[in-house]
Amino acid sequence: MHGSSARTPDLDRLEPRHIRFAFLDVDGTIMNAQHQISSQTVRALRDFRARGGEYGLASGRPYFGAKHVIQQLDIAGPCVLFSGALVVEAATGNILCEEVIAPNMAKAVLEFARRESMFIEVYTRESYFIDAPSAFGDLHATYLGFPPTVRSLDEVIASEKILKLEFISQTPAEAEKLRGYAKSFPELNFGFGYGAAHPHILFGNVTSLSASREQAFKHVLAHLQMRAETVASFGDAEADIPFFRLSGLSVAMGNAPQSVKSAAKFVTKSVEDDGVAFVIDQLSPQASL
Repeated sequence: MHGSSARTPDLDRLEPRHIRFAFLDVDGTIMNAQHQISSQTVRALRDFRARGGEYGLASGRPYFGAKHVIQQLDIAGPCVLFSGALVVEAATGNILCEEVIAPNMAKAVLEFARRESMFIEVYTRESYFIDAPSAFGDLHATYLGFPPTVRSLDEVIASEKILKLEFISQTPAEAEKLRGYAKSFPELNFGFGYGAAHPHILFGNVTSLSASREQAFKHVLAHLQMRAETVASFGDAEADIPFFRLSGLSVAMGNAPQSVKSAAKFVTKSVEDDGVAFVIDQLSPQASL
């Protein structure tokens, strides 16, 4: 559902009514199909801060692919990146938590990708790598604003700390195969989502089992000294559902799949209709619970 057809929040029914911190997914949530964050969303978030609230990112994006978003939104607090593998304080760059994938696990995922002829990227904290030039690599660079480095992925896995591997699949058959593989590999976390600009393409993020969004959420709460009831989470993908379960307020975008909408307490307008701003404008962070 999009725009006014979405089931929009009835904040009179919201428990608790007062949110102090908001977690924001990026693609499809605050960033639209043109890879832009609207002036209305920027304004709403700054107003939320002026009222005493704060906000940070919760995204599968890498740190280097989120820095321009952090700068545009003037984020100071903690951000959960790499699907939970990295928690960083935006204002200082201090790493609050970092979880890497064991080399043997990364190698096993890479072997699966090669066996099934599926596109895969390998991520370190500061860069990402592909085996050879690819149209998929070019496409993902439009999201991240940062091109991949072409290098032997075997060498990268053997010599670097790996925070994430990412599949990009464009057919239902590939997506089904990837989901099946995820179920057979309990040693790793798999998160799935669709790009706002390419809704037919499935992005599959692979991280360490200890790099869960649940663990990252706990790190942020401890750092901020907040209760989960005072936190809101906004998202449009299956990967956002763990934060939905943990937050006092969970908001799915109008452009999200039905499975994501069903997991949230509320469904707002689409990203193209400034759904985040619609809800943020109605929150009262200064009131005590």
